[in-house]
Amino acid sequence: MSHTPTPWAVDENYPTTIIQVAGDGSILECEFMEWDGENMNVGAADLNEANAAFIVKAVNAHADLVGFVQEIADMSPSAFERGDNPAFLIDAAKAALKALSLSSADRATVGGEK
Repeated sequence: MSHTPTPWAVDENYPTTIIQVAGDGSILECEFMEWDGENMNVGAADLNEANAAFIVKAVNAHADLVGFVQEIADMSPSAFERGDNPAFLIDAAKAALKALSLSSADRATVGGEK
């Protein structure tokens, strides 16, 4: 079983909603809801907005992070033993951190009413 393809986004019109627009134009949507023991409720907007942004960032950065870790794993240990400067790792680490930054939002607008 595979997951919904990336990229995922936070809906600009409904920032507690995670969306993914498929190649055929269909839209997959996931909204944060809370169970109070009796009913499902939208819950705390600020917390849910932050959670949606965090989840989307983590999901969208996953493949790049796995690639970065694989690149390190594939390195020859002798490169470090010889004292070589693997400067490319610094660039790759900075790119990975930028992809994870919550300051840049992965947002999309699908429009319409919910």
